[in-house]
Amino acid sequence: MGIIAKQGSWNFVIIYLGVILGTVNNLFLMPNAMSTAELGIITVLLSLTLIGSQIALFGAPLTIMKFYPRHKDSSAEFGLINFILRNMTISLIISVSLYLLLKSQIIEAYESSSSLFGEYYYMYIPLLSLFVFQEFFGGYLRSLLKTVYFSLVKEVILRVYQSVLYLLLLIGWLQFDVFLVCYVCGYLMTTILNVVQVKKTSGFKLFQRIGDRKEKISILKYSTAVFSTGIAGALLSNIDVIMIGAIAPMMLGFDGMELAGIYGRMAFMAILILIPLRSVLGIAIPMISKAWEENDHKELKSIYKKSSLTLTILGLLTFVGVWVNIDNVFRILPDGFEIGKYAFLFLALANLLQTGLGVNGPIISNSPYYWLNGIAVPVLAGLVIVTNLIFIPEFGIEGAAMATAGSRFIFSVIVYFFLFIKYKMQPLSWRNFYGLGVALATIFLVAFIPTIESLVLDILVRSLAVLVLFLPAIILPRISPEINEMMTGVFARVGIRKN
Repeated sequence: MGIIAKQGSWNFVIIYLGVILGTVNNLFLMPNAMSTAELGIITVLLSLTLIGSQIALFGAPLTIMKFYPRHKDSSAEFGLINFILRNMTISLIISVSLYLLLKSQIIEAYESSSSLFGEYYYMYIPLLSLFVFQEFFGGYLRSLLKTVYFSLVKEVILRVYQSVLYLLLLIGWLQFDVFLVCYVCGYLMTTILNVVQVKKTSGFKLFQRIGDRKEKISILKYSTAVFSTGIAGALLSNIDVIMIGAIAPMMLGFDGMELAGIYGRMAFMAILILIPLRSVLGIAIPMISKAWEENDHKELKSIYKKSSLTLTILGLLTFVGVWVNIDNVFRILPDGFEIGKYAFLFLALANLLQTGLGVNGPIISNSPYYWLNGIAVPVLAGLVIVTNLIFIPEFGIEGAAMATAGSRFIFSVIVYFFLFIKYKMQPLSWRNFYGLGVALATIFLVAFIPTIESLVLDILVRSLAVLVLFLPAIILPRISPEINEMMTGVFARVGIRKN
């Protein structure tokens, strides 16, 4: 876990810088630079991309991280990467072909809520393709333990570029059509940056072969399992936005596509809770893969338990920071966005549970029972589709959030008990619940602060109050040595040295 804390401190700084940029983009620039309908269009396009990319990637990033440790520094290293790249390219072609074949059905699904969607239908193809290659070479970089570089490109450089685009759109220097083209070009930029770093680090060469037929079969079996799990996981995370755009009833004068844009902002705020998980996963997944290769169950249990506590505390801190300022967020957003308040709450609670259970997903996906994900996740994806069909027409965006949160809760419980029964791994302790108690107490106490008329001052006072109440209660009693070590690393990165 020391390696995770060491690299995690850099990732922590970079990813949270990305969080700041993402917050500015999603809560300040996007809602004001676009109409609600345009916001809905880009939200739906991105959700379709995240789902389609799981088909196109064919499990490539996780497959690289799974098999790379056994081929590292061998003659088969580049053959492995080329074999996975070939499979991914075939899958991408199939994915794009399906999208083109289903054009009339997809456009028809959105005709009742937005006639604009069909105008930008083909923009999805370059967006999907470039996103897929960005993620492929990102997975290779993570296997090379270049997690900091990967985070810098994806979380900072790309978001700064997008911020510039939103500003140009806001001041009228770009029209929405041109903006979308430039937006897609951002993924071309990140893909090129990733490829250059891969070439520099590993000397990667195209058209190398892996000759071991048995290994190819193992790779294909694993990729297939990850493929089905990835599609279902992407559905769990994005199908609600897509279905809102197609079937949500009118709410306060907003149609389905406009509600999708509003819901997308609420989902973004909830995703902030998962940022610490992403920071830890970047380095934890290769370590988990290595531990399984060496059959080191003690190391796996250590990573599982420590990641759970670390992520519980960081997730709670993020949630508390957002929730005590939730009314201020709606003072920033255009009128009408406040209808998403409790949609955010449901999604946030689901994400808190996911962070609290640590890296259980990668532990299973790298285990001999990786194929179980290929069964459980698709079943739950089907459940979330069915519940969305029931709840969205009845409750609108809150119904979508309830359906998604309920499905994630079921999946988390299943994974928890599987690891507990099969491997006697259980991550939770009194320390996790202590952190929950501190979070609830912080929310309770901050609620007594009277509302300040100045928006900036009110956000500043409430946020500082959260830090003053929450952090000392965690750091001083050393509830999590990893948090203390990570905070020391963060302070050192910004020039604050421990005396």
